[in-house]
Amino acid sequence: MTEVTNSNINKKVPVTLITGFLGSGKTTFLNYILNENHGKKIAVIQNEYGQSIGIETAMIVDSNGEKIQEWLEFPNGCICCTVKDDFLQSIEDLLKRSDKFDYILIESTGMGDPGQISASLWVDEELESPIYFDSIITLVDSKHIEKHIEKSKLNSNANNNNNKKVDDEDIEIHGTDIKYYSTEVERQIAFADIILLNKIDLLDQSNLNNEIKTITERIKSINPIAKIITTERSVVPLDKVLDVKAYNPNIELLKEYLDQFQKGQNSNNQHQHQHNNNEESSSCKECSLTNTSNHSKFINTVCITEDGDIDLTEFNRWIGNLLWEEKKDCIFRCKGLISVKGQDEKYILQGVYATFEVLPSGLLWSKDEKRHNKIVLIGESLNQNELEQSFKNKLL
Repeated sequence: MTEVTNSNINKKVPVTLITGFLGSGKTTFLNYILNENHGKKIAVIQNEYGQSIGIETAMIVDSNGEKIQEWLEFPNGCICCTVKDDFLQSIEDLLKRSDKFDYILIESTGMGDPGQISASLWVDEELESPIYFDSIITLVDSKHIEKHIEKSKLNSNANNNNNKKVDDEDIEIHGTDIKYYSTEVERQIAFADIILLNKIDLLDQSNLNNEIKTITERIKSINPIAKIITTERSVVPLDKVLDVKAYNPNIELLKEYLDQFQKGQNSNNQHQHQHNNNEESSSCKECSLTNTSNHSKFINTVCITEDGDIDLTEFNRWIGNLLWEEKKDCIFRCKGLISVKGQDEKYILQGVYATFEVLPSGLLWSKDEKRHNKIVLIGESLNQNELEQSFKNKLL
């Protein structure tokens, strides 16, 4: 596989996927990008037309005269394209235009699973694509995130039992005493590289820090490696969320991700405490967040840390078998530092859904450094011991 370098990437147009549950602020975020004078020429591809963007469109039609795309031109040089089906074709059409773009954003639907879309965007370097997949940004409605998750769980439970849909009162009645199913909200968080914790102005301002801390812990229990940025009305400096090169084999960026994970682990360890003989952990308010969301019943994170080397071909077979066979559709994200037999360079693992790469980082193992492997997997109902032992069996 061709080695990815910064010079290669800098010649390409970065593409970022924007996702988030209904009402999280995606349209507001995109309106901000399309209308502010931020100095960037950005193309936005939507697969559902935002009614709040009130500018005449230039329509593209197929041979039968049916509308397949809508194009909006904005005064700041940005454009917006609405697509019914093939967003990859829309990207190709954008790149054929005489006016060049600094960036392409793709907005998924509020109920969309970012996994399949992101896998389609991640193009192998050997194909010499003019684009590269930069990152996944997930917007979260800080005011209603807890209710969205609980309500989605109850609705999933009802669907699996052929029951009626639930309303907000059901959440209070049933609490968390239900069979746990994955929710779109959690999956969108699990896939994210960057999470915009939006609408913090709607939280209790007298207790703002504590509320943000609680919500952040909930998010970190689903995705401990994502970067979280608090926002009001979806406004954020674009240099914090665009062109982050999340899938570039960058050892420093990987270290940042792994450090984020370690902080989450340490936080969980510090939280552990004793209960009286007559006190159930479920009745402890401090434990309730962890018991209902932290890895336990559905989406969880596994970290494998092992010294030693592994054969590159064997490692590719191992991770490929996990993503394509044993844990198919159950592993959302994977990142890792790999010690490859016979190689002086440190290798980087990056993966989304069924797509992954293992590439050299450009940095060498130092002579006095113990060679080791550290792999983080985010997915559904992952077993730490099982995956750890499976990897150990491949070490030399």
